[in-house]
Amino acid sequence: MCEDGRSGERYLLAGENLTMEALIGKVAVTVGAPMPKAIPLNVARLLSAWQTFRFKLGGPEPKVTDSAIAVMSLGQFIDGEKARRELGFHPEVSVDEAIARALKWFQGNGLVKSEKKS
Repeated sequence: MCEDGRSGERYLLAGENLTMEALIGKVAVTVGAPMPKAIPLNVARLLSAWQTFRFKLGGPEPKVTDSAIAVMSLGQFIDGEKARRELGFHPEVSVDEAIARALKWFQGNGLVKSEKKS
Protein backbone atom coordinates (compact mmCIF):
# COMPACT_ATOMS: atom_id res chain seq x y z
CA MET A 1 0.00 0.00 0.00
CA CYS A 2 2.72 2.55 0.94
CA GLU A 3 4.55 1.81 -2.28
CA ASP A 4 1.54 3.20 -4.17
CA GLY A 5 2.03 6.72 -2.80
CA ARG A 6 3.44 9.49 -4.95
CA SER A 7 6.85 10.90 -4.07
CA GLY A 8 6.59 14.16 -2.14
CA GLU A 9 2.93 13.67 -1.25
CA ARG A 10 1.50 13.34 2.27
CA TYR A 11 -1.30 11.03 3.26
CA LEU A 12 -3.46 11.00 6.39
CA LEU A 13 -4.32 7.46 7.38
CA ALA A 14 -7.66 8.34 8.90
CA GLY A 15 -10.93 6.49 8.94
CA GLU A 16 -13.36 9.26 9.82
CA ASN A 17 -13.45 12.90 8.79
CA LEU A 18 -13.28 14.90 12.03
CA THR A 19 -12.58 18.44 13.04
CA MET A 20 -9.63 18.86 15.40
CA GLU A 21 -12.12 19.85 18.11
CA ALA A 22 -14.04 16.59 17.65
CA LEU A 23 -10.80 14.56 17.69
CA ILE A 24 -9.57 16.30 20.84
CA GLY A 25 -12.97 15.66 22.43
CA LYS A 26 -12.69 11.94 21.67
CA VAL A 27 -9.16 11.84 23.15
CA ALA A 28 -10.38 13.67 26.28
CA VAL A 29 -13.21 11.16 26.76
CA THR A 30 -10.83 8.20 26.29
CA VAL A 31 -8.29 9.47 28.82
CA GLY A 32 -11.01 10.58 31.25
CA ALA A 33 -9.98 14.23 31.18
CA PRO A 34 -12.07 17.35 30.63
CA MET A 35 -12.05 18.93 27.21
CA PRO A 36 -9.09 21.35 27.10
CA LYS A 37 -10.02 25.02 27.10
CA ALA A 38 -9.12 26.96 23.99
CA ILE A 39 -6.69 29.83 24.28
CA PRO A 40 -6.62 32.87 21.99
CA LEU A 41 -4.81 32.22 18.71
CA ASN A 42 -2.34 35.06 19.26
CA VAL A 43 -1.38 33.59 22.65
CA ALA A 44 -0.85 30.15 21.08
CA ARG A 45 1.35 31.64 18.36
CA LEU A 46 3.37 33.56 20.95
CA LEU A 47 3.87 30.41 23.04
CA SER A 48 4.95 28.49 19.94
CA ALA A 49 7.45 31.19 18.96
CA TRP A 50 8.85 31.25 22.52
CA GLN A 51 9.22 27.46 22.64
CA THR A 52 10.90 27.44 19.22
CA PHE A 53 13.31 30.20 20.31
CA ARG A 54 14.22 28.28 23.49
CA PHE A 55 14.74 25.10 21.46
CA LYS A 56 17.16 26.87 19.12
CA LEU A 57 19.15 27.94 22.20
CA GLY A 58 19.44 24.32 23.35
CA GLY A 59 16.22 24.10 25.35
CA PRO A 60 13.54 21.40 25.22
CA GLU A 61 11.76 20.52 22.01
CA PRO A 62 8.64 22.68 21.44
CA LYS A 63 5.38 21.11 22.57
CA VAL A 64 3.38 23.30 20.19
CA THR A 65 4.49 23.95 16.62
CA ASP A 66 3.34 26.51 14.08
CA SER A 67 2.02 23.62 11.96
CA ALA A 68 -0.09 22.24 14.81
CA ILE A 69 -1.51 25.68 15.51
CA ALA A 70 -2.35 26.14 11.83
CA VAL A 71 -4.20 22.83 11.66
CA MET A 72 -6.12 23.41 14.88
CA SER A 73 -6.97 27.06 14.22
CA LEU A 74 -8.17 26.86 10.64
CA GLY A 75 -10.96 24.40 11.30
CA GLN A 76 -9.36 21.86 9.02
CA PHE A 77 -10.68 18.33 8.93
CA ILE A 78 -8.61 15.24 9.40
CA ASP A 79 -9.61 13.67 6.11
CA GLY A 80 -8.28 10.34 4.91
CA GLU A 81 -10.00 10.42 1.52
CA LYS A 82 -6.72 10.91 -0.37
CA ALA A 83 -5.21 7.82 1.28
CA ARG A 84 -8.35 5.81 0.48
CA ARG A 85 -8.39 6.97 -3.13
CA GLU A 86 -4.67 6.77 -3.95
CA LEU A 87 -3.42 4.07 -1.59
CA GLY A 88 -6.49 1.92 -1.09
CA PHE A 89 -6.29 2.52 2.68
CA HIS A 90 -9.22 1.30 4.74
CA PRO A 91 -9.00 1.46 8.54
CA GLU A 92 -9.34 -1.77 10.48
CA VAL A 93 -10.73 -0.12 13.62
CA SER A 94 -12.79 2.94 14.55
CA VAL A 95 -11.24 6.24 15.62
CA ASP A 96 -12.33 5.53 19.20
CA GLU A 97 -10.60 2.13 19.17
CA ALA A 98 -7.47 3.63 17.59
CA ILE A 99 -7.32 6.29 20.33
CA ALA A 100 -7.77 3.63 23.03
CA ARG A 101 -4.99 1.49 21.51
CA ALA A 102 -2.70 4.51 21.21
CA LEU A 103 -3.31 5.44 24.85
CA LYS A 104 -2.51 1.89 25.92
CA TRP A 105 0.71 1.96 23.88
CA PHE A 106 1.78 5.32 25.31
CA GLN A 107 1.06 4.07 28.84
CA GLY A 108 2.91 0.79 28.19
CA ASN A 109 5.95 2.72 26.99
CA GLY A 110 5.95 5.07 29.97
CA LEU A 111 5.05 8.11 27.87
CA VAL A 112 1.73 8.70 29.66
CA LYS A 113 1.10 8.02 33.31
CA SER A 114 -1.67 5.57 34.07
CA GLU A 115 -4.30 6.70 36.52
CA LYS A 116 -4.34 4.62 39.68
CA LYS A 117 -7.82 3.39 40.45
CA SER A 118 -8.76 2.91 44.08
